[in-house]
Amino acid sequence: MWRIEHIPSESESRVQANPLAALGALVFVGCIIMALVIKAADAVRLVWLLSGMAGFGLSLLAGWYKARQERRSWIRLKARCIDREWHSVRVPKGTTWTFRILCEFTLEGRHYKATPVYWTTFISEKALTDFLEKVIAPDGTCELYVNPKDPLQVELVGKDIKDLLLN
Repeated sequence: MWRIEHIPSESESRVQANPLAALGALVFVGCIIMALVIKAADAVRLVWLLSGMAGFGLSLLAGWYKARQERRSWIRLKARCIDREWHSVRVPKGTTWTFRILCEFTLEGRHYKATPVYWTTFISEKALTDFLEKVIAPDGTCELYVNPKDPLQVELVGKDIKDLLLN
């Protein structure tokens, strides 16, 4: 389906453990089960439900914090987009659009080619092409976040809220 072949990074094949997120998930599931199973007053059930929601919040916060910590050492650099393509994808509620780009950049004197990720899909082809026009200059230059420990692990700088939250 894709003409541009995805270039995997070393990090893609490793499972990233996050014990705090797992603990939050266990608290969430356990508390929700307790709220549904126990025969107690409504106030006690409410405490179990609220505790479950706190566990869910802990999971979300732990995931965000770990992602942000991992990206602290990443380098923001200029790259050149040498190819791009996009496709529509059927989803249960209609169609969404996604893209793949091929970029080249130099890091510490070495030349790399990579397929950066961007964790958003688009509701229309126009929304997608407008986004690509915003982040890729007419001469093909764009910006990437690059993991210096794994230079093929790259993310496209989207100039949006995700960049503020994670980098």
